[in-house]
Amino acid sequence: MQLLITQAIRYGLVGVVGLFVNITVMDDTRSLVSLQVAGALAYVAAASVTWALHRTFTFRGQRPRRAGTVGLGRQWLVFVAVNIVGGAVYYGIFWSLTTHVAACRTDPVIAICAGGMMGLIVNFLMSRSFVFRESVEPLLIEQAT
Repeated sequence: MQLLITQAIRYGLVGVVGLFVNITVMDDTRSLVSLQVAGALAYVAAASVTWALHRTFTFRGQRPRRAGTVGLGRQWLVFVAVNIVGGAVYYGIFWSLTTHVAACRTDPVIAICAGGMMGLIVNFLMSRSFVFRESVEPLLIEQAT
């Protein structure tokens, strides 16, 4: 239980960093592309930064499921793939708010925060279960030999 709480707190801290990346990319790109495209670009940038931080901070010391076969690029792809659910939650809320709420069109940070909070919860559960889940079997085999 202590590990779960520690990971949840670390995941949230990394999420704050991701939020700042998201906001920065949004601000830098929204004058170049539509608001919705800028939001998608900001999400990809934030997902990449948070994957790297989760790997080295949130879930450090945990082996990937197939530690011998999962390289960094592949783990990044798995991270993005399994977190697409949280990304869809984020983007759906972001799109809906920026499309239908005038205050969110003027200040999209509101939509980023609302979508980000719900996406964070989904992504933590998905990342913990599918990307950074410690493989128990190899540890048992190593201990038995």
